[in-house]
Amino acid sequence: MALDPNMLHSPKDESLFPSLTPPVMACLRDHAREEVLHDGEIAFQQGTSHYDMFVVLEGKIRISKQIGDQEHLLIIHGPGEFTGEISMLTGSPAMATGSAIGETRVMRISADQFRKFVADCPAFSEPLLAAMARRFREVDTHLREREKLAALGKLSAGLAHELNNPAGAAQRTLHQLGDLIGSLQEDALRYDSRFADDQRQALRSAREHLRSKSKQPLDALTRADEEEALAGYLETLGVNDAWVVAPTLVAVGIRKSELEPKLAHLPPRAAAAGVSWLEGVLRTEDLLSDARNALQRIAEIVASVKQYSHMDEAPYQEIDLHEGLDATLKMFNSAIDEGIEVQREYDRSIPKICAYSSELNQVWTNLVDNALDAMNGKGRLTIRTQKEPEGVLVEIVDSGPGIPPEVQSRMFEPFFTTKPVGKGTGLGLDISYRIVTKRHGGSIRVQSRPGDTRLQVRLPFRPRPNSKTKSPLSGE
Repeated sequence: MALDPNMLHSPKDESLFPSLTPPVMACLRDHAREEVLHDGEIAFQQGTSHYDMFVVLEGKIRISKQIGDQEHLLIIHGPGEFTGEISMLTGSPAMATGSAIGETRVMRISADQFRKFVADCPAFSEPLLAAMARRFREVDTHLREREKLAALGKLSAGLAHELNNPAGAAQRTLHQLGDLIGSLQEDALRYDSRFADDQRQALRSAREHLRSKSKQPLDALTRADEEEALAGYLETLGVNDAWVVAPTLVAVGIRKSELEPKLAHLPPRAAAAGVSWLEGVLRTEDLLSDARNALQRIAEIVASVKQYSHMDEAPYQEIDLHEGLDATLKMFNSAIDEGIEVQREYDRSIPKICAYSSELNQVWTNLVDNALDAMNGKGRLTIRTQKEPEGVLVEIVDSGPGIPPEVQSRMFEPFFTTKPVGKGTGLGLDISYRIVTKRHGGSIRVQSRPGDTRLQVRLPFRPRPNSKTKSPLSGE
């Protein structure tokens, strides 16, 4: 079957064949044979010394590289693209494995025919060498990125582990400390000779009432009024430094209107001592509560880091997309200003997808960071997911001023950035583009107008099964 030039169009103009002249195309047909590779069929295996070159006519060929015990997707070749030329020129073993995704129609060129093809078609040499050089650069860049991601993943995993142990120990210690302090406070009340038994019971009742009362935030004027009223009441009881004690009591939820009835039947000396006891009890409990909340926050951050980096989990697996998005948003809690409203519009009918989870989280991080930067502390950030026939759509939407058309056309170029020197490297969107398109076979695009900028990421649900390689990456 003749090789149709229309089949060989590449939208990124990185394919070899769109630049070939008709005579070269005719020459190729004379030196290659057409075949159909079945889903998952191996075209060439990493480490193989001699293998053929393939031109994709229909379908796709995925190129993956085994590094240690992990398989990493390098690129997916579609119609009009070729692979396998490096061995033809260098004789070196295959750097990666090529396998078919679905039924894939190809032109296969053997080593002998390849040499004849190059000799018969000298015009083929220049674009071939340029494409091969580009491939080497791309593989080298990809592997460097993988090394950096792996190092960052190990760092975050180690940090989460180191934080988790002392945080857990501190939580256990606080629990024991709370029990011990409660026992000491009860002993102090029981053995204080200033109180009769019924007065001790009244103080215990006051403590339980004030414990159960929910704290209501006060504005500055109301708080000042409450402190002044309580300080005046404490002075009538003979409490030392009432003006210092009153703000502390108000801060832990004690008001004059509630405290006075609780102490009305106590003599002034006992009432003053009772106030000191109540203040110590409630303030201590408040401090312990603050410490527990702080440690709980550390535990949540550790959990988010573990979810974000997927510690101790396979890098390629079935994941809940929304868990990754939520973990990413948690990482931005401190960076999201009060003037920014965050909306989650999740389609919960979306099933789990097969993906490199930590790398997708890096994509969400880059997109959310850009959206927050665009809004400059004020606006609405919307994270939206939607189920589609072949996969899922994730939209990161911001209400910023929008992206000019001349910038949109260059957004995914490496090192291109509109941020000031020192704020951006211009690599975030380039890396995101590579992860989405080359690692997951998806797409990423931008739609922007003032007040509505959308970064749209489309991902397939899952790879096709590969019975030959038995790898979870086999048919992406």
